[in-house]
Amino acid sequence: MKLTLLLRYTIIFIVAFIGLQVVAQESVFYTERPNIDTLQSDLGISIQNLNGIKNKEYFNYITDGETILGTQLHPEFFYKASPKISLYAGAFLYKNYGQDRLDKVIPTFTMHYVTGKHTLTFGNLDARDNHKMIEPMLGNEKVLSETVLETGFSYEFTTQKQHLEAWIDWENFIEPLADDREIFTIGLSYDYTIFNHQNHTITGHLQHLYYHEGGQINKKERFSDEPDISLKVNLNSTTIGASYTYAISDRAQLFTSLYILSSATNDGNDTFPFPNGKGFYGFAGYRITDWTIFAGYFAADGFTAAKSNPIFNTLSTKVNNNSFNGIPDERYTGHKEKDRTLFFTRVQYKKNIAKNIAIGLQGALYYQRNDAFLEDYAFLGNEKGQLDYNYGVFATFSNIFGF
Repeated sequence: MKLTLLLRYTIIFIVAFIGLQVVAQESVFYTERPNIDTLQSDLGISIQNLNGIKNKEYFNYITDGETILGTQLHPEFFYKASPKISLYAGAFLYKNYGQDRLDKVIPTFTMHYVTGKHTLTFGNLDARDNHKMIEPMLGNEKVLSETVLETGFSYEFTTQKQHLEAWIDWENFIEPLADDREIFTIGLSYDYTIFNHQNHTITGHLQHLYYHEGGQINKKERFSDEPDISLKVNLNSTTIGASYTYAISDRAQLFTSLYILSSATNDGNDTFPFPNGKGFYGFAGYRITDWTIFAGYFAADGFTAAKSNPIFNTLSTKVNNNSFNGIPDERYTGHKEKDRTLFFTRVQYKKNIAKNIAIGLQGALYYQRNDAFLEDYAFLGNEKGQLDYNYGVFATFSNIFGF
């Protein structure tokens, strides 16, 4: 089925139903910031810890296989300045296993202002649920490293039927005559429960990411052989979708979700090759107690998101780690798969083994349906039919203590 026809049927579905949170998009290593309002004390410490091993056996031309294994520890002192205002100060520690040093030590500062249905956050944002974004928009592996830390501002609006989150993550700050670009991302995630009666729930979803590279005060290398950092990069990625959940019992659920995707970037940028793109993402599954299994389909027509799960990328991010007689082999540079198409399935298990402590198992398969040849390396073959997989084990701890 052609992508345009698939998108047409998806739009009809969304208009007809216009998705409860999407249980399939929750990863076993997602956590929430501990709620300090449960304590009587105005002063205390919050501790979040994530430990994990994830092995990716990927052999496609788009993204590398690798093993991610390490631990995060994020202790923060908190002070409730008033019933509406809370202040946090702490440090984020990250260590890869197999090394005798800390890889990252990052000071963190946050202020929360909560009034009624509204929450404002300044400083370091708590994105351990990945803003409830779907994988082609924002990959869940972001939570497994220091990239889980975001810095900027966020606004949340929550009622019984809807949840809105809007944020800006300032990723690279520059000073006058800097040799690089400023980088920031603006995001929007909105869920609205359209129908919730007895065992049936239908929810609509709107998600958007705006990614920017630029700057006015950095160096401008005009007419130079060096990369021109004065070039601006603007990428808009948007998805609209709907979800249906059927509660079979208190222990079991059936669910399905469909999304249409679109993207657009500015002319003349040096990062993203497709000026406009579209795509489709859908899945269906079953959840019982601590187990979730689902299967789905992804089809792109140039769709691009700056921080998607890399396996959904249409532009290769693989490392050129080959050389011949000392000459670098750049076989993956610039490789594109505009019509990247995947069937996928995921199984996950998450269980609380003690108060505030959870363990999780997660595995996924990806079966490639599009043709893929490397330019000038046709002898390496077509990657159509490639089966990639990953699996991981995770443990999380999240708690607060009052003084």
